[in-house]
Amino acid sequence: ARWLGPSSKIIGIDRDIAFIRYARRKAQEYDLQNVQFEEGDALSLPLADNSVDACTSHTVIEHVPNREFPLEQKRVCSPEGKVSVMISIGSKSITSTPDSVPQVSCQEKRLWEPIDKAFKKEDKKHIVRTHWLGFDGLPHLFHELKFRQIQVDAVALPVVTDDSRNSLEEKRAIIDSERQQVLESLEMGLDLIPDQISQDHVDELRKQIESRFSERLSMVEQGIPIGDYRISTVLLVSGMV
Repeated sequence: ARWLGPSSKIIGIDRDIAFIRYARRKAQEYDLQNVQFEEGDALSLPLADNSVDACTSHTVIEHVPNREFPLEQKRVCSPEGKVSVMISIGSKSITSTPDSVPQVSCQEKRLWEPIDKAFKKEDKKHIVRTHWLGFDGLPHLFHELKFRQIQVDAVALPVVTDDSRNSLEEKRAIIDSERQQVLESLEMGLDLIPDQISQDHVDELRKQIESRFSERLSMVEQGIPIGDYRISTVLLVSGMV
């Protein structure tokens, strides 16, 4: 919304009303006047035919029927409109976890086991990623669906705590963000298996997580190089209607 400027109109769509409420709150916080959010399904967008100039998605196509999803985006785009599909290439990410950095202990791995099983069961239940057609198949699909001027791009997204361009506060923020993600995953997992593991089990797992991230934070504050980083890649395939 900021990049395109106030003369543009941005519409965000998600089937989860909780995400919509979150996005609306953030838009208010950032004082964005040119963006709105609607609850809707990716295969039945709440938009009229030929009503937008561009339509983009991120990590959606692998979870829904492949042909129907790009065609629905094509439907809502105006003539000469552009459809872009993004997918995170998790298997192609580059991760460095040197021995000097606090690792996930055997004890923490053991404590995660019932939660990991719950996540796998839930993914299978909701057919997560079962529609993925492969990295080579995505550009071919765009050709098959008669998109024009098809382009294939990729974006590398590095998260490097020790990068010299990061201030101490930014380094702290990176570590805290990763810690919050792990703790949120824990809470999500516990929601899937309520009352199936003891409170002592949960407390010990939280303790292990907090200890690991506290050690990393202490290293940063002491000026000790961490050396761990993660570089994720996003594949972007786009085409004109």
